[in-house]
Amino acid sequence: MKLQPDRHAGLSVTAYAEGWIAVNGSRYSHDLLISSSGTLLAWPVKDFKHLQSDHLSWLWETRADILLIGCSSKTPRPDHVSLFPLIEKGMGTEVMDTAAACRTFNILAAEGRRVAAVLMLA
Repeated sequence: MKLQPDRHAGLSVTAYAEGWIAVNGSRYSHDLLISSSGTLLAWPVKDFKHLQSDHLSWLWETRADILLIGCSSKTPRPDHVSLFPLIEKGMGTEVMDTAAACRTFNILAAEGRRVAAVLMLA
């Protein structure tokens, strides 16, 4: 699916299909952590039950008000227990399918919101 984000200076998801995501025109075939503040990292966690403190630190360091978690139908969805440290600090979290997370990220980033997204492919 090709996405047409509103124009803004930061990162945006420009395309998404099964097995890959394009950010600002560059194609990635692995899970990503992306933020409106410019973070673009490979996301190493396949199951949120295995989140470690350094992963939570990566998420917190994006300084996002909203964290979107895009999961494929094959990915176990995180429970609130694994995300509680972020929620407790005031970071809103929303879990949805990856395509919806890509679209929502673009909309919120274009509005100037502080948003981050974990985009999982499989």
